Amino acid sequence: SADTGAFAQPLTLDLRRSLELAAKHSRRYQSDKENLYSSAISLYVLAHQYEWGLSQKSLEASLTRDLAGDESTTLDGGIRLGATRTLMSGAVVGMSLGVNALRFLSGDHSVDIWSTAQATLTQPLLRNRGRLLAREPLTQAERNLVYALRTYVRARKELILSVSDSYYNVISAIDGVTVARRNYENRRASRERAEWQGRAGQTRQVQVDQARQRELTARSSLLSAELNLQDRKDALKQLLGLPLSVTVEANPDDLKALIAADLPSPPMTLEQGVEQALANRLD
Repeated sequence: SADTGAFAQPLTLDLRRSLELAAKHSRRYQSDKENLYSSAISLYVLAHQYEWGLSQKSLEASLTRDLAGDESTTLDGGIRLGATRTLMSGAVVGMSLGVNALRFLSGDHSVDIWSTAQATLTQPLLRNRGRLLAREPLTQAERNLVYALRTYVRARKELILSVSDSYYNVISAIDGVTVARRNYENRRASRERAEWQGRAGQTRQVQVDQARQRELTARSSLLSAELNLQDRKDALKQLLGLPLSVTVEANPDDLKALIAADLPSPPMTLEQGVEQALANRLD
């Protein structure tokens, strides 16, 4: 989740900003993205086995000096390189090459440069024999990558829809508080007017009591609307991965823009939508 210190000031949100924060801090979204990356790395490692790769590489050198004789000094050494490759049939091909050339390359041509080459072929005859068995780890890694990609794309769509729904719930709750506050102020003004009329003898006491009851009911509705707004904000902060102590503000004009957008009607019936989902949704 995000650090509280990064949001010392009230955070003003719009839909785009909310989606950016969700993509950055949502734990589920980040987990699905990391799983996709891990699956791609695993496939790359397995596919690399079917290419030529170094299996061994070594460099040896020795310096020898004869103290008992003429105190001559010799330099000797060698280089060995090896490469292996796994075939689709399950066979493993290996090649290695060793060269002893340090004394020769240093200018001492009284010695011969020699080399050794070796090639091996290992083919399973019983266990793990056959192309299907040998390629199964690579096939499974390809499946895992496809599944991880499918899950990531699905999670991204769900994140967009859930963030949009939660954000507009906050906007709707703000509008609900505005309406409830306006109604409470009207009820309070009506109660004050009824009390003045009651003192002047123009209104019966029962009507004054009814005005007071309507004011209390409006105040209760206002408090409920304010609690609902706070709950909606907390739900949005939790979805975005923000600390609950962060103060967030939403732009109420976004609701007006959504209403003015004149959203189109669904292009199909409910039964057609269910059939299409069963046929096309990969999960």
